[in-house]
Amino acid sequence: MKHLFILFCFFISSINNAQISPIKWGSEQTEGRFDELLLSKDGTYFGSRTYGNFLEDLRNNYVTSFSLIKGVEVVKTVTLVREVGGKKVKYEGMTVIKNQLVVFFSVLEKDTYHVYRQVYSSDLIPSSEVEIASYELSDNYNSESVIHILKSSNGLFGGLLYTKDNLNKNEMSFGYVVLDSNFTSISKNTNTLPTEVGYVSLGTYLLANNGDFYISYNEKVSANRNKLRNGSRGNFRIGPFSIFPMQSNYNLLNNDELDAIQRIHTYKFKNGEVTSVIHKLTKTTINNYKLLVNSDSNLLIFGTFLRTKGDKMINRSELSMNGMFTIQIDFQNLKVVSEKYSDVAYNVYTYGMSERKKNRVESHLATGMLLPKLYDYKLKNVTCLSNGNIVGHLEQTVRNVTYSSYNNGFGGYGYGGAMGGYQPYNTTVNITYYFKDIIVFCLKSDGSVVWMKKILKSQSSTEYNGAYVSCFTFITKNQYNILFTDNTKNYADNGVFIATRKIHGNPVFAKNNIVSKVSIVLESGQTKREQFLYKLDQDGCYIPRDFMYDHQNKSLLLMSDIGLFGNKIRLGVTAVNE
Repeated sequence: MKHLFILFCFFISSINNAQISPIKWGSEQTEGRFDELLLSKDGTYFGSRTYGNFLEDLRNNYVTSFSLIKGVEVVKTVTLVREVGGKKVKYEGMTVIKNQLVVFFSVLEKDTYHVYRQVYSSDLIPSSEVEIASYELSDNYNSESVIHILKSSNGLFGGLLYTKDNLNKNEMSFGYVVLDSNFTSISKNTNTLPTEVGYVSLGTYLLANNGDFYISYNEKVSANRNKLRNGSRGNFRIGPFSIFPMQSNYNLLNNDELDAIQRIHTYKFKNGEVTSVIHKLTKTTINNYKLLVNSDSNLLIFGTFLRTKGDKMINRSELSMNGMFTIQIDFQNLKVVSEKYSDVAYNVYTYGMSERKKNRVESHLATGMLLPKLYDYKLKNVTCLSNGNIVGHLEQTVRNVTYSSYNNGFGGYGYGGAMGGYQPYNTTVNITYYFKDIIVFCLKSDGSVVWMKKILKSQSSTEYNGAYVSCFTFITKNQYNILFTDNTKNYADNGVFIATRKIHGNPVFAKNNIVSKVSIVLESGQTKREQFLYKLDQDGCYIPRDFMYDHQNKSLLLMSDIGLFGNKIRLGVTAVNE
């Protein structure tokens, strides 16, 4: 029976620089997977879980619970209220403000959304719900609304952002609410964008540590926001002998990001006042980006960019990524201070490639073609350091969509219209997510490169957040650290990483499952890769789900799924000596 259960046991290898102490493991918990973990204080965490049976799923009637985690044990779990005023509650998200859990949920009454916040004590005792926002949808069939949760990195502010698409009026608008440490609304506003809805999409947003709220919108070259090139039935063949995949499409994870951006609309809200800066991109287009506030209190728009023929996106098939860009905006004087584009260095891009692949890249460069396979690196993390430098990483993220059609035994071609509409062919869509190499970078605030490093890895899963594609980062005093699932075959018997051999992906056998740790010195970029966690039990394996780093207490929380169906968890904590 032990072969039927997913067991795990970890052992910590010796690590230089940031030393990891032995792990203290908690007891087996039955709460199962958590959707989100948030740090409170002194080794206390809050976790949320949303679940429901088949009938509840059909009615969109999920149950949401919140757990209090102390050390390595779940000590209490409570359930969110199901109704308010006889109306069904929809859970929107949670945050932690001044170490207390704040939960947001909404209630739809006719065409009006009512959004509430509820504060939980340190013992998960809920206060009364308080309505903090309400807004109307003109027509349920022609309006869309999405709510996003706001969190400041210092934990003193929180809130929410709601966006609205009104197709009848062909406009997009948004509203926001910022709460202070007393859970009082200190800033609240709504705004309508001066552009037709088809030409704009939400870029990103940021709640700064002083309570200022920033939001950006992308203005597209053309109104093609909802067009999809991949996934249509006309793209693959159906026939009586189609028992194997007919087509394989590689594309980015969000088709909306593939449209060329010509302007970025950036707004700043402070004390009820709004200022905006609209910046036109003149030389290139961008893929994705994040907002940061640097040491000069200027806003940084930081992301990846693409150079195209004639500085225009002619065809989506030409989508690629050349490097990273930094746009610095001074909102006090309402102007762009600097704009810089830094390419990924050739030796960084080709690191780990075979000589054959390097020759192919050189051939592309010689003819002016785009670098192959550089298109799928996505910005995953970025942080401003106290000295003004920007650190983060890109991850090679690809979605492989495979269509398969099977003859179900009724014969014929096409869709069987002569059989009363019955379709004799079953078509399935299979999606595999690949998470491959990582590029870690350190740039100055003006965008100039301090160092770039490429980390070789290979992970894949049929789930975007699958068990074997976890990648977690945390920053200690002197290092940028990355943890990810790995294969023992990538290491020699003495534990040294083999950089000259092909990278092995997800292990087929449990005995090869490990977690690797890459540590990069912030000042110099010096890199060290080693086995971080590996199992001793030859019959078991582990599925790491999440890591949380407590910078104040210098401890690392580990959460792993166990059980036959991964429906139980075990928590572990270890000290990190910076």
